[in-house]
Amino acid sequence: MQSTDHPDTTAYTCRRCGKFSLTGTAGAVAKATNADPRAIANVSAWIRENQGIKLDSRDLERLWQLRTPPVAERATKLLQELARQHPRAGETFEFHFPDVGTTDPGWIAVTWSESINEVQYLLIDYLLGAIGAIDGQTSAAISGGAFLIGGRVTPRGHELLEELREGNPESPIGFCAMWFADDVRPLWTDAIEPAIHAAGYEPKRIDQHEHVNRIDDEIVAMIRRSRFVVADFTGQRGGVYFEAGFALGLGLRVIWLCREDQLKDVHFDTRQYNFLIWKPGEYADLAKRLQNRIEAALGRGPIKR
Repeated sequence: MQSTDHPDTTAYTCRRCGKFSLTGTAGAVAKATNADPRAIANVSAWIRENQGIKLDSRDLERLWQLRTPPVAERATKLLQELARQHPRAGETFEFHFPDVGTTDPGWIAVTWSESINEVQYLLIDYLLGAIGAIDGQTSAAISGGAFLIGGRVTPRGHELLEELREGNPESPIGFCAMWFADDVRPLWTDAIEPAIHAAGYEPKRIDQHEHVNRIDDEIVAMIRRSRFVVADFTGQRGGVYFEAGFALGLGLRVIWLCREDQLKDVHFDTRQYNFLIWKPGEYADLAKRLQNRIEAALGRGPIKR
């Protein structure tokens, strides 16, 4: 389903992807792109993790290059979603493959899969069979695929979920996701970088980190090594939404920033978070408030200054 909410923007509601919108140029690029099923699966999954996102043509170009997460990470995403939908201890659920792929294709996107067969593998072969994160009774379906009856998250599954929520308690790195435009450069040099330093952590921004790998791979690797992420949404960059969402999925603390005049533009699914609002020129005040927020959330870092 689609609707036009702006002269140059079309909003979509997809049973697989969820809600998102495309600028006119992005829509034309999407129609003209002959993407393979794996690329489509990755973009669909990313959009589902960033509900309400508005994408322009530059965002789409980057999204078509997304790498598929490792199998273990995709299985973890499935486990997290199962726990979210069934939060009571011992609560049971059922999966009827392949019917679930038709009635609720969102599971395909949740797991970054091309088909329901991959979801079945992640659920039954990996979470149930390999690591015991869920249990239940399985049987073959006459029409193909399988049934999972009386499924539930096991104590081992809850332990894994708790480990994810703890993040990287020994890491000294505070990663920053932000727009790299010249007019927000003082935000980094005069506020974010000194605040992270003052809180006892090592500030990192991907454009100032030397590497020889793909930029997306380096971002993912750096976030995995971080203690927390400072995400500034000024400029409404799709990459910042991706990096903040990825950090949340890893159980890392995300500290939310936005320039005062753009707070109204942040996507609705982030508005429940407590943003630090800043104004151009008032960087010393922001640096102190950000330092306090980091220390309140995580304590003093391990780097002595």
